[in-house]
Amino acid sequence: MIDLHSHILPGLDHGARDWDEALEMCRIAVDDGITTMAATPHVSEIYPNSIESILEAVEELQQRLEDAGLPLEIVGGGDYHIRPDLARGNVLTLNENGRYFLLEFPYHVIPPNSEYFVEILVKRGIVPIVTHPERIETLHGRERKLGAMIEKGALVQVTAGSLAGEFGPGCLRSAVRMLKKGWVHLLATDAHWVDERPPVLSEGRRAAAAVVGEDAARKLVEDNPRAIIEGRDLA
Repeated sequence: MIDLHSHILPGLDHGARDWDEALEMCRIAVDDGITTMAATPHVSEIYPNSIESILEAVEELQQRLEDAGLPLEIVGGGDYHIRPDLARGNVLTLNENGRYFLLEFPYHVIPPNSEYFVEILVKRGIVPIVTHPERIETLHGRERKLGAMIEKGALVQVTAGSLAGEFGPGCLRSAVRMLKKGWVHLLATDAHWVDERPPVLSEGRRAAAAVVGEDAARKLVEDNPRAIIEGRDLA
């Protein structure tokens, strides 16, 4: 499986607290069947990470994994909080493919005309992947706002833990509705720590399979993420 959203780089945001925890998170991921992870620290006013600082940390983590004998590929990316200057395209795309990047909205509101912001990004050749919309309170029961962004070209990532019930019944119901509408393009762990929100993707995959079937669930954790990190269209 491929996990395209995780906070495993220590010192860049509120994820892994040190390199030991980062390596332990990677061990958990490998044990869960994950073969590739995107390290995607927050990029915001609070965490003003640069492309260079993220890639430097990715390189160090990959070297530490090789030294530890852990068979896990790390690719770079960022979890970008929405802001107007992103339209200029100065973002770290996943695996530096120049096409796809993670876009995070506030948890309590979707800014007005967000679908037109998505349209601008897509016309400039970069495709936003909206992260964990099932956890945005204002979308619960009103997912049509998300549908408008998908119509403009956005993709959607749901957190595996939401489908496993870890974020409460509202998030679970919203995630299931999105799955049934065909609005979910990939599952990811959004892992932060070892003791809470670890990088476990398999439980979400099983929960998705119960809703949309095994083949569709496999696409969410294998085929679609692979196409994304290779910069290809989704099949």
